[in-house]
Amino acid sequence: MNVKVDILVEHGATLYYPPITEGINVEWQRRGRPGKLTFNIARDEHMQIEEGDAVRMQVNGQDFFFGFVFTKRYTSGDTVAVTVYDQLRYLKNKETYVYENKTADSVVSMIAADFRLNAGALTSTGWTIPHRVEDNSTLFDIIQNALDETIKNTSRMFVLYDDCGRLMLRDVETMKLPLLLDGSTVSDFDYKSSIDRDVFNQVKVVHEDTESGARGIYMAKNSANIQKWGILQLLSSVETAATGPKKASALLTLHNRKQRTLTVRNALGDARVRAGNSIVCMLELGDITIQNYMLVDGVRHTFTQNQHLMELRLRGGLISG
Repeated sequence: MNVKVDILVEHGATLYYPPITEGINVEWQRRGRPGKLTFNIARDEHMQIEEGDAVRMQVNGQDFFFGFVFTKRYTSGDTVAVTVYDQLRYLKNKETYVYENKTADSVVSMIAADFRLNAGALTSTGWTIPHRVEDNSTLFDIIQNALDETIKNTSRMFVLYDDCGRLMLRDVETMKLPLLLDGSTVSDFDYKSSIDRDVFNQVKVVHEDTESGARGIYMAKNSANIQKWGILQLLSSVETAATGPKKASALLTLHNRKQRTLTVRNALGDARVRAGNSIVCMLELGDITIQNYMLVDGVRHTFTQNQHLMELRLRGGLISG
């Protein structure tokens, strides 16, 4: 299948279609990193590209990536390596915030306004965070902490991403794609299972009443997995006693499972796939067979010579890495 890729660079009032000399790569991660576009161009003294220039990438005539030049690398050869990040790159800035009674989507909206970021559709996350202090933290961490509090209390997972120049916040349950990965579309994979990290079968949530000095403890556990693995306990806290049982139950739901990681390489490319999407997987993995939707935790798109391939890091269903 032929794939047509166009890259347009805006330098001041001048637009360039730079001559790409090698493959083009686009990477998206579900949390904590900006989208990244890298490509090599032939040196041309008449073409000026500088840090801060806007770059738009299209695949088969449709917008695929939008960002800004952050790095140019010259070597003794005749090419220039260019690195472009989407606007999530600005979430590496640090700031101090003290806020009360905000949902995670309102935290994103607040930060976008303060740092002049272009916000698109921000789904209401539904969970109100009573009080939080973020001191000298990256904007990435501030937002992720709010999203983590949401998932701990509701079991709902949201993903923040840049959609060609617009910040988007969506529930991963709304991001399923009608795309199948199976033995005919996957040539290589790496699969691992473990209970060594971030796996808990007993959760203790503590509430400290600052006025009375009383302490409330709320427990949730899975006796069957305790029998198999021994006690793996997570200790957490809660600001209001009423939410203690719900948080303990939600944390147990999140962590009471093996950590299974799956990386798929050289899958046939699909321009719709980004971190946060879910796709159907039907694969034999050794100790399990998966036939369900999997969450894309990270994806690397590679475009070379009219070919489009993907490397995918997956989780979900029996896979929770």
